[in-house]
Amino acid sequence: MSFIDSIFFILRITCQRPNPLYIKPNAKNNTELIDTLFLRPDGKGWNALLNFLYDNRDKMTANVLPHIVVLVDEWCNVINIHDELPEEAKVVGLISLWLLESIKDSYED
Repeated sequence: MSFIDSIFFILRITCQRPNPLYIKPNAKNNTELIDTLFLRPDGKGWNALLNFLYDNRDKMTANVLPHIVVLVDEWCNVINIHDELPEEAKVVGLISLWLLESIKDSYED
């Protein structure tokens, strides 16, 4: 496992919190998690790693790309259409466009 793989793993495991959309009211303590715990990315680590990835995108090797796709996919869990976009949305969009650029020629018109 490379160093960047370790960073991806640590971030995805530790920098998350329960998604408030999946918490139901409880008469005893006013909140209770449903049976399955849905997590969403949380913390400054996501912003730092996403900015690092975009700033160093040309140095990333092909074996890191699947990890970046998973990271972007998990980050999308913070999006709520009723809220303003988080500040990381711009860099996530730019990373997504960069990822799509490499496969655009594989699709026919």
